[in-house]
Formats: sequence, C-alpha cells, structure tokens
Amino acid sequence: MTNINVMFELSEEIVKGLANGTLERVGGVVRRVGDKKIVVWLTEAGAEVSREAGLPSILNSPQMLMGMQVANLAVSVAGFALIYHKLQQVQRQIEGIDQKLQALSDAHAWLDKKHLIEHLAPMCGALETLSSIHHIRDGDTAKAKLLQADCKLDDASIYFRDVLGQMLVNKIEQERPEEFAACYRAWVMASQGRVQTMAELAELPLAHHRAEEFKTQHRAFGSDYLAVRSDPLRKLSCERVHFNAEPILKELGQQSAGAHEIIKGRVLQLEYMVENRLDLSDLPSTSDRVTSSYAYMCV
Repeated sequence: MTNINVMFELSEEIVKGLANGTLERVGGVVRRVGDKKIVVWLTEAGAEVSREAGLPSILNSPQMLMGMQVANLAVSVAGFALIYHKLQQVQRQIEGIDQKLQALSDAHAWLDKKHLIEHLAPMCGALETLSSIHHIRDGDTAKAKLLQADCKLDDASIYFRDVLGQMLVNKIEQERPEEFAACYRAWVMASQGRVQTMAELAELPLAHHRAEEFKTQHRAFGSDYLAVRSDPLRKLSCERVHFNAEPILKELGQQSAGAHEIIKGRVLQLEYMVENRLDLSDLPSTSDRVTSSYAYMCV
C-alpha cells in the first residue's frame, strides 16, 4: 500500500480550533466537536481556483471554452428550429382564421342582401296597392288599404335613406355599388309613393308638403353624391374596386339628375292643384292618372 501525503491550506482560526480541540478533521472536512456542523471543506494546497465563478481552472482552458461555444451554437440552432416550427403553426392558424373571416364576410353580405329584400318586399306590396287602388269600389276599404300602404312606405323611405347615408359615410358605395343603387331607387320610389298616397286620399296640402320635403332631401343627397364622386382621394382609397363600380355609379348619377327634375315637376303639379283647389278626380281619366302617378316613381 502506498501512502500519499496531502497538504491542505487552513486559516489561522481553523488551526487554533484543531489545536484546542473545539474543531476536528473528518476526511476532507473540518467540523465542530459539539454540534458536528461542518466549518470548512479542506482545499489542497496549490490548487488553482477560479475566483470569478468558483469553478476549477480546467473550465477556463481554450479547449473547454471552444467546446462550450459549440454547445451554445447547437442549442441556438435547436432553439431556432423550435421557434421556426412554432411560427409555422401560428401562420397556419392565421390562414385558418382568414378563411373563417372570409366565410363570415360572405355570409354577412348575404345577410345584408336578405335584409334588403325584407324591406323591399313590403314596399313593393304598398306600391302594388297604389297601382290597383282604383279597382276597389268600396271607399272605406280603399282608404284602409291606402293608410296601410302609407305606413309601409314611411318605414321604407326612412330605412333606405339611412342606408344610403351610412354607405356614403363609411365609403363603401364603391365596394357594393349594386346595393347602393338599389337602395337609392327604393328610397325614391318609397318617398314618391308617400306623396301619392296622400294625393289619393285627397290630402293634397300634405301631399305637397311631403313632395317639397323629399325634394330638399333629394337635393342634399345629390350634393353629397357629387362631392363623393369628385373626391380623388376617395377614388384612390378604393382603387381596387373602382374599375368595376364606375359604370354603375356613373349611370346612377345620371338617373339621380333626371329624377330630381321629375321630383321638382311633381312639386309644381301639386302646388298648382292646391292653389286651384283641384284633386285627382279632376284629371282627365283614371288610367291617365295612374300612368302619370307612376311615371316618376319608376326611375
């Protein structure tokens, strides 16, 4: 058996404790005699210790540093691969969300068209009542039907006017020009129908008042529409859909200008009838009256 003598570096306090018996050495540690608590781990004399990290000096060797750099690079590559995989998953989720949003957008467009039809149907029914009212011989029945038609036309006029205003404010008339044009025509027909119901009920002053009111509203719409059409920034912002919408919106502008002349003519006609205390029965014939009443509504 070979004996190896090892020298340890000890502080003066540890040496005094070992000398007076308060401390004892057991293997590689020095502990108190009473409570057996370790006071110090013995360090071989001459061994170099890294003062910064408390690690053996071998960890500061060039070979070890190079190995650690390689390990760090491997961890970085693995981390990048993991992050890239995560990003791909996120991208697929985003694409899935985009597809769902597109489906919701398509469904919303269909709901809008359905909502439009729901408001068009009662208005068309009311206009049909106006066109056939002279075939009803009972005066009370005719009056009741006219009043019912008037309520439906009131609702339609308010609804389609609000839709037109919202579409212009939200700058979507170029994205959905067909809906915009349909709402305009429905508004004109409903508003003119309101005038006609009062004329049929022999309420000519009220019919004239409604006609004047609608003329003012239609002029305001025309001014807003011209401002929108002449705004170059608005066209640039909607350049993607401008090409397809342009023919529809241009035709609508021409129709609006022609409609306004008819509306003004209707106001003058009713004003003349009120001033001369005439009513619809003073017109040449029933067929002529119906024809003249609906010529201006079907713009």
